[in-house]
Amino acid sequence: MNCVESMALLKNIWEKIGWEGITALGTMGLVLTGIKISKRISFKRELMSKQLETVFNLVGLLQEIKIYIQYNINITKNGSDTDNGDIYYRFFDISQTKISEHVAFRKTNVTLHISEDFLYNNEVMKFIQNPFLPKSIAESLINISPRGGNQIKHTPGVNQIFISDDRKYDAHTYRSERSVCYSNMLTFASSFEDVKKNIYAWLSYVDVKDLNIIDKPINFQNYQ
Repeated sequence: MNCVESMALLKNIWEKIGWEGITALGTMGLVLTGIKISKRISFKRELMSKQLETVFNLVGLLQEIKIYIQYNINITKNGSDTDNGDIYYRFFDISQTKISEHVAFRKTNVTLHISEDFLYNNEVMKFIQNPFLPKSIAESLINISPRGGNQIKHTPGVNQIFISDDRKYDAHTYRSERSVCYSNMLTFASSFEDVKKNIYAWLSYVDVKDLNIIDKPINFQNYQ
């Protein structure tokens, strides 16, 4: 339609419905636009509500995860001195700073053995596939998910670390996990801390900043 035809069409509309009709059409257009915007806002609110519910459910589940660590590590080059014991953290306790407080955990020439019960926590891993979980959190969960490894029994030795979900270390079957996350205690702490940081960052983004999260490791040696 060229310019002349367009002007003719407008003139024809004007003659048929007049100024009031055109005003009514304009009003109707504004109403329809408002409805469209309202639906978009409603959809965003519903999506945000679903995401919040998903993240809160994940936080509640992670809050219940207990991490028991049994270790026996050479802390001198000639192997004349070792540090051994066991310590318990909750998921949100884990950080590189706290792990680095233990000289033994700074060593990289160690082998981590992860109990299968701890590795294959299906309830946590299900969240990776949840479409409402924010992508940054899902990606950090993928980093701590198992890649597989040789199955072994609980056989403590020097420079060995056993990680389980309870203190009955010898009751579990373990795997020497191939994931980079489980290379040593520092990479372990870093990967788990990334999950925590991404959760905190997303919650802060949606203005949730006050959560009751336990943040205190327990050293069993203090209670023996």
